[in-house]
Amino acid sequence: MTFYYFYTYFIAHNCTFIKRQLFKTVGLYDEKYKIASDWKFFLLAVCKYNCTTNWLNITISTMTEGGISNNPEYKGLVEEERMKIMQEHFPAFIEDYKCLYNYRHNSFKKNLRGILKD
Repeated sequence: MTFYYFYTYFIAHNCTFIKRQLFKTVGLYDEKYKIASDWKFFLLAVCKYNCTTNWLNITISTMTEGGISNNPEYKGLVEEERMKIMQEHFPAFIEDYKCLYNYRHNSFKKNLRGILKD
């Protein structure tokens, strides 16, 4: 998993297995964040403490849509909390990743317009 992945997406915490030692290394979920506490935990675990991850191609959990982090009403809060975490732990990366995100997003839209014209 890359830093860009975490900047753009998230890991569904209900589908993870976490070794107890990792909580001692990274700390517990930071409950001052209403939505992004799990995102912060995984971001730090992988990108700061370099923990290993494995992908299992099996269903661990099935979720229904409609959780708070997917609710459009809370989109602003999700972005605000993530930015606070980024500013606290990775301030030097923020502008670079905003540029990369915008570049990829605009390239995708440009390619999509080209496909739809054909």
